[in-house]
Amino acid sequence: MSRQVAFVTGSSRGIGLAAALELARQGFNIALNARSDGDELDNAARLIEAEGVKACKAACDVSKIAEHDAVLD
Repeated sequence: MSRQVAFVTGSSRGIGLAAALELARQGFNIALNARSDGDELDNAARLIEAEGVKACKAACDVSKIAEHDAVLD
């Protein structure tokens, strides 16, 4: 069975992380996004995977079209 994937912006902390965790609990695999790939994003990925789903990290500034286009490709 394949799972749906949710791309959650700002998901390294705060409301974005809370949204990503809730979606993970509902069975979605999560594409985590933050402006930089650091400890917060690594920690978020561990928390998501602890919910039994897959997590991938995509560091980019979604306000810059070239960056988010590259990530989505």
